[in-house]
Amino acid sequence: MRSKHPVIALLQGLSALLDDEASSNPAFAAKLDALIRPPEKPSGARPKTSTKPKGIDVPDVHAELAARGDEDFRAWLCTQPADVL
Repeated sequence: MRSKHPVIALLQGLSALLDDEASSNPAFAAKLDALIRPPEKPSGARPKTSTKPKGIDVPDVHAELAARGDEDFRAWLCTQPADVL
């Protein structure tokens, strides 16, 4: 049975001990809650953006370089939007 593993028994005992102490000691319970609770996001935090491009038609830069030459290719690159680059 799984409960006979020493690590599982140790963690169950630790959990019971923490529960017992938290129920009788509000200060300990608050510290334990602060430790376990995930940190809050700052109010000015930006939402996560997807790093996956959304339907962007990416040009073939090797074909563009071959067709345009070095100087025209550099000028063409400057006209490309940042999400394409």
